[in-house]
Amino acid sequence: MRCSSRSSVDGGVLLWTVIVMALLSLLATEVLRAVSGRFQLGLQVASWQESLIAAESGIDLAVVELRKAIQLRPGYAEAYNELGYALHQLKRYPEAIVAYKNAIQNKANYGSAYYNLGMSYLALNDRNNALEQYRILQQFDADRADRLRK
Repeated sequence: MRCSSRSSVDGGVLLWTVIVMALLSLLATEVLRAVSGRFQLGLQVASWQESLIAAESGIDLAVVELRKAIQLRPGYAEAYNELGYALHQLKRYPEAIVAYKNAIQNKANYGSAYYNLGMSYLALNDRNNALEQYRILQQFDADRADRLRK
């Protein structure tokens, strides 16, 4: 009798040991899954940041090339407008404003340049000058004027 009693106690301990080990394994699996998910997210963020840096480098290159095009054709309004847009993307708003004004100077009623100029003024929180661009756009490009207003 002594042997059977001891073997049922050993069996109960063994059963609890297996249950605890199974629970610990499940817990470890969840921890590993969470850690690897965060690791993957970290890799994605690093990749996104590298992509952003590459895109900004591409915009910088575009700025250089657009300035070359303007040197070759100083009255090239579209190049000024694209230069302004590239500078706006780089958050170089005062420079973008100068480029848009040059585009408008070279091509009267250039709706895209007026719109972009208004957007740069808005980026600088200069609502008065943005409103002025809106009013000018209303005269010849109501669709862009409406987009600028929104």
